[in-house]
Amino acid sequence: MNSRGIQAVKMLAFTLTAFSWFTTAATAAVTLRTFPFPGGEVNRGSVRCAARNGGSTTAPNVKVNMFAADGSVLRNNILELRPHDADRGDSVELSAVHPTMCECTVPSDVLFTCSLVYVNGPIQTVVPSQ
Repeated sequence: MNSRGIQAVKMLAFTLTAFSWFTTAATAAVTLRTFPFPGGEVNRGSVRCAARNGGSTTAPNVKVNMFAADGSVLRNNILELRPHDADRGDSVELSAVHPTMCECTVPSDVLFTCSLVYVNGPIQTVVPSQ
């Protein structure tokens, strides 16, 4: 094999490796976590996790978890988010449990957000992901 043939083989190998890496990076899931919420210090209202898709394609399996201070999972939801859509998971009452954070597994940390939403009557507070 001459030097031109060797260069062609090297270029093909490099191209296939780069394509494989970019494909893997594009499909790898990302975990977003919200800032801590003082669930143990609040006794009224409810909390739920929310995720938002700011992209142009549907994300069929966005996993949303709500955690207590001891690390146990209080709520676990799978959401389908259409482009430019937001949805919320199941809520918990603060009189019964004390959530501290939400965690969302999404396709991208650039196009997606994760939030913990506290509701107490007309008051709503959103705790964003870090």
